[in-house]
Amino acid sequence: MATRTERNGESLSRTVQEAVETIGLDLAKTGRDAGEALGKARKVLNASAAHAMEDIEAQGAQAVEGLKQQVREHPMTYIAAAAGIGLLIGFLMQRR
Repeated sequence: MATRTERNGESLSRTVQEAVETIGLDLAKTGRDAGEALGKARKVLNASAAHAMEDIEAQGAQAVEGLKQQVREHPMTYIAAAAGIGLLIGFLMQRR
């Protein structure tokens, strides 16, 4: 015949085992939820990065077109600047 202490010990053991199982299930659910949240965040970041890249490409194309227009309007200025840069590079290379 089981004593009162043994029954209390068995009851406590079952309670602890149930608590451990519950904690394990809660942790598994939390892990799944975190994985889903990370997946959603990754999608949002990828979409934002793609949008930013499109904006940068558009701004770059716009800058190139603006520079082309400036060269067409003032070709001598840019020819003189290119010649000056070439002379500077040549001078610096000669000093080595």
